[in-house]
Amino acid sequence: MELEWRDRRYVSRTVEILGEDVLREDTRWTPRIVWERSFNRYLVTRVEYEFESRGSNDPDKRMGNHELIVGARVLR
Repeated sequence: MELEWRDRRYVSRTVEILGEDVLREDTRWTPRIVWERSFNRYLVTRVEYEFESRGSNDPDKRMGNHELIVGARVLR
């Protein structure tokens, strides 16, 4: 399990809020869960889920994204 969080405050990029220009501020957080299972010494499966959320005081820059990855690996 992993959690990443980032905060960004721009020094020259502005956004208009209630008729006033203010400096833009963005946040991003990304929780990730990985599950891996070995069935024997040759086969490993992996399932990974990630959700990325971006927030901003600019309403056009807000978003959320789900990602699911499923895979298998054969070891030699």
